[in-house]
Amino acid sequence: MTGGHRAGRNRRPFTRRTEAYLSTLAPPVVRDRPRGGTGSIAFGEFPGLADALNEAGVNVNRRRRGPRPIVLWHVAQPDHVRGVIAQAQR
Repeated sequence: MTGGHRAGRNRRPFTRRTEAYLSTLAPPVVRDRPRGGTGSIAFGEFPGLADALNEAGVNVNRRRRGPRPIVLWHVAQPDHVRGVIAQAQR
């Protein structure tokens, strides 16, 4: 062992780096499932059909401006999680 680092030890990300990354994302939006208390959270907007087809290898003429939005699927208590994310973005 060198430098005081133990093999296999998980290290937490730097808070400053995480906050800087969150502030670059679009505000989170929620899509709730009717039952089960879960939902999905996207940053900005949810990807559309053209995005899914492009990822599947189907060439679609419509091009997205910028990268595909990040989506967190099947999140428990999505409204609460969205609030925590929005607070961290401020």
